[in-house]
Amino acid sequence: MNNASYGRVTAGLIAVWFVFALSASALHVFKTDLLPVALGLAVTIPIVAFLLWFATSAAFRQFALSLNPRTLTFVQSWRVAGFTFLVLYAAGILPGVFALPAGLGDIAIGATAPLVAIKLGNFNHRRGFIFWQILGISDLVMAVTLGTIASASWFTHGVPGGAGLRKAIYESKSAPAILSRVEEFFEARLCGSVGLSCANFEAELP
Repeated sequence: MNNASYGRVTAGLIAVWFVFALSASALHVFKTDLLPVALGLAVTIPIVAFLLWFATSAAFRQFALSLNPRTLTFVQSWRVAGFTFLVLYAAGILPGVFALPAGLGDIAIGATAPLVAIKLGNFNHRRGFIFWQILGISDLVMAVTLGTIASASWFTHGVPGGAGLRKAIYESKSAPAILSRVEEFFEARLCGSVGLSCANFEAELP
């Protein structure tokens, strides 16, 4: 397949995942009184699938590496929506152990995304550009990890806002879920820039 075909396939997969996430949310698949295994699988399966596809398919790898890093970095701007975590924390709905680091981290990444795309998206600032992408990935991993741990019944009993976090995660609709899946795809692609030669990195930036 060519890049256009892979683009359509990728868009189709994202659409299918959106329908799945929406249906699973409506059916309370992610709601559990035990360890949140379903949520963990929902987070890890797309990442593992992408990495396997990227590693085993030269054509898909070429498509992924053809995407513009600056454009993908601009997409991260939506993460300023992390301020909602802080609002919910202030309202006593979410526990601070999750809301504060996840909210502040997302705001920091989202607010700096345009600046990074414009100022660091070139050969001379390659290391800074990649370092910022690593920070973005680390923030995502931290938020998912804290959300998974803090939403477990064995952790949230007696924690202010704990029940609210379980409800917010397991009974919320899937807009955050699908955005996270798209984000994972983008950041996995950007992380792949680490393995590019200097010449390739320079060539794919306008």
